[in-house]
Amino acid sequence: MVDSERSLGAEETGAQRSYRLPLFCAVTTLFWFSLYTYVSFFTNYVESKGASHVMAGAVLASYGFTQTVLRIPLGVFSDRLRARRPFVIAGLVASTASGFGLIFADSPLMLLVLRGLAGVAAASWVAYPVLFSSYFPRANSSQAVSTIMVFLTVGNTLGMYLGGLAAHAFGPAAAFVLAALSGLAGLLLSRWVVDNFVGAGTRFAVPELLRVARQRLLVCASSMALLLQAVQFATIYGFTPVYAAGIGATRESLANLALISSIPTIAANYLSGKWFVKRIGDAATSAIGFALMAVFTIAIPFTGTLAGLYATQLFAGFGRGMALPVLMALSIRDVSDDARATAMGVFQAVYGVGMVLGPLVAGIVGDLANLNSSFVVMGAAALAGAAFCAVAFCPRPSDCCANIGPSR
Repeated sequence: MVDSERSLGAEETGAQRSYRLPLFCAVTTLFWFSLYTYVSFFTNYVESKGASHVMAGAVLASYGFTQTVLRIPLGVFSDRLRARRPFVIAGLVASTASGFGLIFADSPLMLLVLRGLAGVAAASWVAYPVLFSSYFPRANSSQAVSTIMVFLTVGNTLGMYLGGLAAHAFGPAAAFVLAALSGLAGLLLSRWVVDNFVGAGTRFAVPELLRVARQRLLVCASSMALLLQAVQFATIYGFTPVYAAGIGATRESLANLALISSIPTIAANYLSGKWFVKRIGDAATSAIGFALMAVFTIAIPFTGTLAGLYATQLFAGFGRGMALPVLMALSIRDVSDDARATAMGVFQAVYGVGMVLGPLVAGIVGDLANLNSSFVVMGAAALAGAAFCAVAFCPRPSDCCANIGPSR
């Protein structure tokens, strides 16, 4: 399955090659664990410090804002340096620092800054799928992306669940301690991560960056990822826990909510590249994923019990898991090896805008109307995404999504 003979440095032995995949998967899991140990209760925690819905949305949005600003520069810089590993290490340093800082933060403003620092850490994700995909033959890039997405989701699922349980038993600070310690563990393991730059390297000028950024598949995939992240960060990572608390959820229940949302996402991440795309194609896989998100986001306000809410999150989580790996794989499918981190930086920067807009829009709608209206708006947006995917990623691109930039 893996092309173990690719260029990995003359000093690497066969024994070292044998552990690079599980090691990288472990580092990925610890990285995302450190960023998500407190997400299941964080909105409620921010509001307990005196923040309004809008301020809580701004705190949540700061995580996406810093990613949006940094991901394209980091992608370009990675391609220019012909290296991925330094960015993995830098992200783990930032996630560890954010976790330690949250232990002592006691105001919405400090929470805004430290969640923004977590976004700085998450910006380093631009290097992860590109480096992991480089361990595989190019034809298996969809499978590689689906695989690393499994460990992303495992990390944030375990983080949300165990962090939620720790917060329920010992208070919110326990979840922040877990964030710091898991980031530190990942940082220690990252010493043995193997870099593997494939390609000649390039020194991007602005015209070259624009040429990459205007590729049709990258534009379409990035736009849909923006929408997906907007819905996700407005709901399960945003105001779904607030709604759950309003119908009687405890911190333990919120941890269960996060788990129930994420387990089907893990399953769908795995199945997306290995089964769904091979049998029904990119367009149908992503469209069905968005449709599931739409239906079960709109259904949230009509659930009056935790059991009903859990059901909505199970199916919406499966939908997210179907769609996102497809979008990520499509974003770099037609990009040359020496520009893949740049393309991934563009993709992730654009979907970072969704992390900003989703919570902000949901918070504004919640303050102007009510929280239930926020879920209806987000569900309607996901439904529009399903229709777009069905057209934009059909087998004959010329029939469904016009070329946006010149191809060279």
